[in-house]
Amino acid sequence: MSETHSEQRKLGKVVESSANKKARREVSKKYGKFTEDCIPDGVFPIGDDVFVFASIYYDSVSVHIRCFKKYGKTYYPTPEE
Repeated sequence: MSETHSEQRKLGKVVESSANKKARREVSKKYGKFTEDCIPDGVFPIGDDVFVFASIYYDSVSVHIRCFKKYGKTYYPTPEE
């Protein structure tokens, strides 16, 4: 059964517009950068512009911890050393 927007809000379900979803996909695909307003799903801040995220390849899971540099509202990945 389909619920209306107001019913979903009452039930505590988060509703995201298709424009926001498209923007999040576009931002996350461009060189790994993203804005503070639109952090991609599966990317979690752990403090001091450091983020953690996981990638799955067949039967293995890799956890990545990466530093980002913030310019304005946009985070850019720093070069790996």
